[in-house]
Amino acid sequence: MDPKIFQRQLEQDPSEEQYMFWKRTTKTFIMKSKIPSEYEIGTIIMLCGPNAFSLIVDAKSSEEAFQALDSKFLKQSSAIIMRHRLRSR
Repeated sequence: MDPKIFQRQLEQDPSEEQYMFWKRTTKTFIMKSKIPSEYEIGTIIMLCGPNAFSLIVDAKSSEEAFQALDSKFLKQSSAIIMRHRLRSR
């Protein structure tokens, strides 16, 4: 897969949907490009851009990097909200 095709960096303050889209496309890009696992973290750093670099600078693997980004950009639902969503279906 040509890296020029994938020219999308993570935005400055993405919404949850924008982040989920970026994460999915980044994982797909890494998988389709057959990037060796030792270079995945470098690819994520390159694609996350300067605004999220400080969050993943200490990550040793791609999974650690995605967990750090998830904790920043994904909202944690509380048990009360989850029960309300289940009851209101």
